[in-house]
Parts: sequence; C-alpha cells; structure tokens
Amino acid sequence: MGSAALFNALFVVFFLCGLTHIVDIVVLWRPVYVEQGLLKAVTAAASLPALIILIRLVPKAIGLPSSAQMAEVSREANFDPLTDLPNRRHLIHKLERIIEKASEERRQLAVLFVDLDHFKPVNDTLGHQIGDRLLVEVAVRLKSCVRGSDVVARLGGDEFLVVLEAVSSPESTAMVADNIITAIGLPYTIEDQQIEIGASIGVAVFPGDGTDPDTLIQQADKAMYAAKANGRGGFSNATAAGASL
Repeated sequence: MGSAALFNALFVVFFLCGLTHIVDIVVLWRPVYVEQGLLKAVTAAASLPALIILIRLVPKAIGLPSSAQMAEVSREANFDPLTDLPNRRHLIHKLERIIEKASEERRQLAVLFVDLDHFKPVNDTLGHQIGDRLLVEVAVRLKSCVRGSDVVARLGGDEFLVVLEAVSSPESTAMVADNIITAIGLPYTIEDQQIEIGASIGVAVFPGDGTDPDTLIQQADKAMYAAKANGRGGFSNATAAGASL
C-alpha cells in the first residue's frame, strides 16, 4: 500500500468515527495534521511494516472537560459547598477505608454523631444567612478539636459526624467529645449578633457497636438522641444508650 492510499484510508476511518477535529498523527515520528476532516500536510512514509502511528485527540478540540473542570465536578460531588467538609457520600467512602484499616490492624475507631442544640431558633430569628455562617464556624471549631488523621463531615442541616481513626480507650474518646461540646458552646459573634448554641453527641465504637459505616452511624445517631433526652449538651455511648432503651 502506498503512502497516499494509506492516508486516504486513515481519512475514511476518521470521518466514519466522527473524528473531524484536530488529530495529531506521528508517522515515523514526523507530524501530520488532520483538521475538520481535511489532510493539511503529509510527510513521506516508508513501507507499511515500518509505519508507526500515534493518534492523540486534543481534549479541547472535541469538547472534553479540562482537568480543572473535572476536579471541580469531583469536589462538588464529594464536599459540602457551605462548610467545605466531606459530605455523606464522601464520608461513607472514607469510613469504609478506615474500617478496613482498623480491622487489619486490630484496633478500635470511634464515630461521633454531633447534633447542634438550639440551632433552629437562630435560623428562625436571625435568618439563614447568619445560620449558614454559624455552621461554617462550627465546622472550623470541630476540625480544631481533632487530629489531622481524623475525619469531620457534614451530614446535612445541623448534623455533623466525626471519625476518630484510632482510639486507645473510652476515656480518650470521652475527652474528644467533651472538647467538642466545650468548643461549640463558646459564644459566637456574627454581624454584631452574640449567639450561643450547644451540641449533643452520640458515640459508637468499632467493632463493638458495628462493623460497617451504616451501622456505626445509626448507632451513634441513636446515642445522640439519648444524649438529648438526658438534657442536651452532653454525650452518650451507643452501648449504654442501647441498654437503656
């Protein structure tokens, strides 16, 4: 097959496949360009066995999203747009990996379900804009209470989840829960408004209270409601909460 016939054949393939945008073809390491289905330049080609062809579709030319656009889409799918914390979907994915690692290393981890106390009156009286800014500040305070290896996520509304990747004892988990309650309970000043809220926390521990994300979150959620029933502003363990039901 001569070089002209070969390039004609390539053109037909491109046309049938709808590749009518810019395509880079390297023939014997020398460039040939096809644009809008028209062959603009052809270099001499050797025999067919020696022909090396590399086709590279230019993403911009065929309308594919850029890497920056793809990163933005991924971020929107995995992070809460208000607080920039992992959302429930991303949290579940992270928690699955943390559980797998904890199981392999035969150690415990703790899930803390954090629900804000007295948040609804803030939204009702001061408006959602201030309520949103308050949630952002809560997220900052939550992150300040845990280690870099731990996870803080927003489940939605005024509900957050904290995953302590490795806990050495019930006392260490209780200390973190107390620190969170203290931090969230400190006054906030937003647009000259003095705001005070609190937090109730439910604690579930792997593997005793569950061995998968859904079970651990459900158990921590139940324990959180037990903490609210006990007067709010405190925490309750899933095992103790279950025994009291």
